[in-house]
Amino acid sequence: MTVTATSLVPATSSSRSTTLANLDLVLKHFGAERSQIVESTVLVRNLRENFDTTARPHAEYFGEHRPTSTVMGVSDLALPDQLVEIGALVRLDVKP
Repeated sequence: MTVTATSLVPATSSSRSTTLANLDLVLKHFGAERSQIVESTVLVRNLRENFDTTARPHAEYFGEHRPTSTVMGVSDLALPDQLVEIGALVRLDVKP
């Protein structure tokens, strides 16, 4: 299963936390947990300006679990105030 979480709050460090909280809601809906995420893709607007404040919450979110992760800088996202979009590949057949 592939899921995507976005945050529609203004581009601040709290938007990253909101995006990760949205990801938790999607996981819960499908009966999945963070430990079942095998890959994440993070799209970040203005990556050079926002890398540190995006990478830190991402690492904290996963804790000791380290799925394959790709971070890509983009010039823009779908919504004007959107700063980050996170996609995750989840293995539902892997027990948490």
